Amino acid sequence: MRKILILLTTLLSGSLAFAQEAETTTGNDLEVRIIPRFELNPYAPTTGGSWDIDLGVTSLYTQIEGSIGDHVSYFFSNHWLSTDPASLYVIDEDGERSANLFRNDNLNWLDMGYVNLNFGSWDFTLGKDMLMVGSYEEDAYDYDSHANLNSYFWNAAQVYQWGAKVAWTSPDESTQLLAQVMSSPFSCRLFGASWFGEEEGHLKTLSLGWYGDFDWFAPIWSVNMMEYAKGKYLKMLGLGNQFYLGDFTLTLDWISRITDFNEKSGRGMTLNASALYNLNDKLEFFVKGGLDTPASLGNEYFFDILSYEDDGFVASTLYDSNVFSPNKYVFGGAGVHYYPLRDSQDLRIHAVAAYNNFAESVSLNLGVTYNFSLTNLLKK
Repeated sequence: MRKILILLTTLLSGSLAFAQEAETTTGNDLEVRIIPRFELNPYAPTTGGSWDIDLGVTSLYTQIEGSIGDHVSYFFSNHWLSTDPASLYVIDEDGERSANLFRNDNLNWLDMGYVNLNFGSWDFTLGKDMLMVGSYEEDAYDYDSHANLNSYFWNAAQVYQWGAKVAWTSPDESTQLLAQVMSSPFSCRLFGASWFGEEEGHLKTLSLGWYGDFDWFAPIWSVNMMEYAKGKYLKMLGLGNQFYLGDFTLTLDWISRITDFNEKSGRGMTLNASALYNLNDKLEFFVKGGLDTPASLGNEYFFDILSYEDDGFVASTLYDSNVFSPNKYVFGGAGVHYYPLRDSQDLRIHAVAAYNNFAESVSLNLGVTYNFSLTNLLKK
């Protein structure tokens, strides 16, 4: 822990110095933000469960973005601390510890880090980025999300991958089309073997996506081919849809996963819907619910392979659970966001109640997230 804190302090100090240098010498845009999130997450039993409490997804993030000249920009989103901080830096396999940075199947301290080249309507990106899944749930930053009120897919799949992207944006900025070639979360390392122990590596994910913005309707749709063994693909269609009706924002996400077009047993999906009511700039209320079904890969289930180990509120496997059928994971709940600062939503206080058919309890999550700018502080 001490080494982690020293590393974090050094990097943040460097960011501050870089910010000052950029503002005073180059004049280029630079934004450095520190984003701590603290939660208390008690559980109330429903059917056979017991009272418990944990720290939820208490974390510390930073976000650095800026530009160099007219055509080059960069973006870094770092996840420095969590309730299990060592797992962000090292992984232990059979008693051997190794760095976690280039693991494709695990979260680590670098969520995203890429360089972007812009030439008019065209953008070319290289580095670590988020897979274009076609889901508003996935598209949100982790520090803004509520894990216990998200789908099993969100909790299990590793969507931060290394690779390249090309995007075209229409002149009126209402449409963006993009193509990605990224590493596959089914490969243990960037150029390593697959989860299935096959010697051949270099597994990839191919994606095509569309972002739209048409006043009252904003779609994010995608098609993905996620290689889980050499020449074998999990095929994913994502249709994320957001509708704006006055003070209401309605969201409907659907992700279909298919391993074999001719086999029903190879099909799975994630479906979730939410409604958010913005009372004013200070207060908003929301409800959300959905379900997951797993797609099989031979004798394995998709969720079993990409799941993280957690025997708490979110199921670590759909197939082995004796609480419900492996064909359905149901979740839902409601919450409130409160923004106490004047003329700013940088500080957010939340209260969220969530339930799923695995946990035998209701999660009652209370927390605060402060997204504040070091760059603005230096200007004062």
